[in-house]
Amino acid sequence: MARTQALPPIGPRPRQARGVEKRRRVYEAALAEFARHGVDNARVEDIVAAAEVSWGTFFRYFPRKEDVLLEAAVDMYCTSVSPAVEALLAAGDVPTRDVVERLFDGLVRSELPPHVHGAMLHETMNLPLRFAELLGDSAEPVLILLVRVLEEGVRRGEVRDDISPLILAPVLAAGTLFPVAQGAYGELPALRDMPSRSDPGALLSQVLSVAWSAIEPR
Repeated sequence: MARTQALPPIGPRPRQARGVEKRRRVYEAALAEFARHGVDNARVEDIVAAAEVSWGTFFRYFPRKEDVLLEAAVDMYCTSVSPAVEALLAAGDVPTRDVVERLFDGLVRSELPPHVHGAMLHETMNLPLRFAELLGDSAEPVLILLVRVLEEGVRRGEVRDDISPLILAPVLAAGTLFPVAQGAYGELPALRDMPSRSDPGALLSQVLSVAWSAIEPR
């Protein structure tokens, strides 16, 4: 569920090369600090020292230090997840379930340290509108892309056609991503013994096999 409290506006994205480079330094220094100490324990003073910028510069580009996580999610989604899914759709011969699994797998795994990726995944799921705002026109938001994948699945007869993909997409995303996020990266006591929780990809495959049963044609 998205958070409802007021949040500061998204920071501006610089257009000049100097600003782009400075923002990138802040971003990379923050991720490195998150990797060393975790997001909660990462200190802005250490990030700005490593990036050689002022406090004002940090908060100009990232009004919340958690916005660095959303930026990482946007970067990952635009450079690897969305293009991979678009390529599978363009191929036209990949089963819809496999396309969906590739989309979700790209969201639940990355080269970031697990504790950083987990924090990123939770931040993205908790603040989908802020993620979409940061995404801008760079790519379709996750749910819109998933709707398009399912629409193609309906056309092929691989997805049920009695319920709109506009309903199926959020149900499938929530039913798959929530247990994987909580099982692999979460703190819910009830899910600490979930099978394969140490392997997000394996856990995803198991959860999706259950969720997909509601998506298949009747």
